[in-house]
Parts: sequence; C-alpha cells; structure tokens
Amino acid sequence: LEAGDTVIFSSRVIPGNEKAIARVQNALARRGIEIITADDHFVHVSGHPARGELAEMYRWVKPPVLVPIHGETRHLIEHGRFARECRVPHVVVAENGAVVRLHPGPAEIVDHVTAGRFAVDGKRLVPLAGDVMRARRRMGQGGIAVATVVLDDDGRLIAEPRLLLPGLLDGTAEKDGEEIIERAVSAMADAVDRLSNTARARDADVVTAARRALRRSLRDAFGRRPVAEIQVVRV
Repeated sequence: LEAGDTVIFSSRVIPGNEKAIARVQNALARRGIEIITADDHFVHVSGHPARGELAEMYRWVKPPVLVPIHGETRHLIEHGRFARECRVPHVVVAENGAVVRLHPGPAEIVDHVTAGRFAVDGKRLVPLAGDVMRARRRMGQGGIAVATVVLDDDGRLIAEPRLLLPGLLDGTAEKDGEEIIERAVSAMADAVDRLSNTARARDADVVTAARRALRRSLRDAFGRRPVAEIQVVRV
C-alpha cells in the first residue's frame, strides 16, 4: 500500500477493538492512504447469513440436528424457531457450559460444566467472574480496610482495635489520616462494647458488628465502602 491507494473497512468495529483498529487506520493515514468506513459510506458487509440464505442452506444440507451458536440467548432461541420452520427435526438451544449429546438417541442437554473466562494469576487460573477477581475489583475501586480486634476470655476488648487502610490514605495527609483511623477505631470499639455478653462470645457477631461500624465510619470519611476484613483474636 502506498499514497493514493484506498482501503475500505467494510466491517463494523466490534466493541473492545476500537483502539487496535484506530492504530491501523492512523498508520494508513500517515502513508497518505484514503480510508473508507461504514461511518462514511454504505460499504458494510455482514459476515452473517440472512434468513433466506439460512433457509437455502437447510434445504441443501437437510441437517438432522441443529445446535445454534454465536449470539445472545434471544438470537439462539429465534434461530432455533426459524430452523424448526425450515423442517429441521431436532433443535437444541444450549448456552455456555451445557453438555449436548448428539447421538445415540435424540439430541439433548445431558449435563453442565463450569465455563467462562479465566485470568492468569501467578501460577493459577482463576475465573474472572469468581470470588477472587470480584474481590480484586472491589479492592481496586474502594480500597481495603483490615482491622484486628483482641478480646479476653470474657469477650471484653483488651485494647483498641488495630486498623490498616492500604490504598485509602495518602501519606502526605498524615494528620487527617490519624483522625480518620481514630474515629474508625472508636466506632468499632463502641460497636463491640454494645454487644451482649452472649454475642461477644461469638466471633461471627463480633465480626459483623465491627465491620458495620468500620464501613460506616469509612463511608463518612471517604464517601465509599471499601472491602473490610475483621480478624478476631481471643487471649
């Protein structure tokens, strides 16, 4: 390709690919190449067959089974309905994770397996929609607060709770940070002290009370609710 040539992008930009396509188009423009896209002219060409083309294919192939793929659930269901109109005898609408038996016997969904996107986390693969990545996103957006509550055998506080706020406090605002920590620590101590003797004997009740007080205090200070982890130590 050289200056004076014309490049036609006849496909639409798939969401998520905008930056990569823009880099290619900018590189072409720097060479003096004319660029034509569907935004400028009627040049879009779909990679998907129209209903008439699908019907013609079904008449040629006469498939005994259809498993529609590629599309949202509503697309799969509509494709299956259309295939039945075209006299395809067996249609199985399956979503990600479905195990489809095609033979022997009628085609049908017989099981489900875990499916989805995974991320490389060090030496592990973790699901993007799982608890680990969900917690990472929450920590990235709201920060994290880690508090330690130390109780004696009777469930009374031995000392004020210890609190760490990584990702929430700016080291340059040391005085403001100390005040925020003091208020949060005081709120947790008051919440634990207000518990009944029976509740203070249960770690779960102590954690719930301290976490609520901590998150309420930090919400007032930062305008957000960070991930709050409470450690209960009994000595």
